[in-house]
Amino acid sequence: MSRSDPETDLVLFPRRHPRLILPSAVTRRATAFDFYRPTTIRGRLGRGLLQYVLVHSRGTWLTANQASTVAHYSNPLAISCDLLRDVVPKADLAYFDGWTGAPGPQRKIVVAARDARGNALAYVKTNAVRFSTAVHRLAYETKVLYQLDRAEIITTPRVLAYHEHGGFASLAVTALNGVHFRNDAPLDPWRLQFLTRLKGWSGVLDCTEASRLLSDRSVRLTLAHGDFTPWNCVLMPGNRLAVFDWEFCGLRPAGWDACHHEIQSASYFSSGYHRVVPRLRSRLVKALSQVLSPDDGPPLAAVERYCSMSMRSDPALPALTRRGLRLRKLLLQAI
Repeated sequence: MSRSDPETDLVLFPRRHPRLILPSAVTRRATAFDFYRPTTIRGRLGRGLLQYVLVHSRGTWLTANQASTVAHYSNPLAISCDLLRDVVPKADLAYFDGWTGAPGPQRKIVVAARDARGNALAYVKTNAVRFSTAVHRLAYETKVLYQLDRAEIITTPRVLAYHEHGGFASLAVTALNGVHFRNDAPLDPWRLQFLTRLKGWSGVLDCTEASRLLSDRSVRLTLAHGDFTPWNCVLMPGNRLAVFDWEFCGLRPAGWDACHHEIQSASYFSSGYHRVVPRLRSRLVKALSQVLSPDDGPPLAAVERYCSMSMRSDPALPALTRRGLRLRKLLLQAI
């Protein structure tokens, strides 16, 4: 593959607030939609229509007026693509695609290297804003992944390279190819087992740094993933659960990951809030009753702690969508 600039290989969509990083070759754009799996009929129809238009569009409307947006992302895109070229065998690399994370100071772009059949070979995460707090988060995740790899207690992406330069940090990891969970899926036996085992790994991972602003001597803290969601897990062959995106790993109040998982997945429910909240409350109680020990207190107390603490402005916490923030406020009112 020629070592051309990513601006000539990739286009961003939509132009003003880009979420997709698409290859310029229209026949290779379908894989960029792998990460987006809506659960509602309207969402699936919208995804299918957008995918059809982008894959079959041969006009100039998609790439028109892209200059300012691409220039804004040119540094992280170039860094990501160059790092992927260094860690992926040249003979296997066919093209790049990817997506951008939630807007804000911690925003990152994720670029995938793919072979000619569209299989992911490796991923690179790079902070989208120079010198942002995401630089520290990526360095921290690299440290956690190295520790998990040495401990061999859970399947995680393997670190291929980590690079910092000019206010940007890039983490290259292996691709985990497995069965993705639905975005609105409740906790199942595989993920419940993971949460139960995770509490006992405090001696394996040195992750207290990420939770220094959350420490509360009156609350029992246990090790947590920090951003445990259906889209951060895949089921590998042999029913092995693989978990990624460990940048927010640290000590949290008991039940944190179960609450985060159920509330984040509930943000994909198509019903109105008046129907979502009672259903979500029921799911939380059921999940927490299987995760919490008698010393951790009642499930609803764990939900209240999580909702009040997760809404804080803290670089050790993942950014919330407006719907996710609204669900937390309504849950607090319903408890």
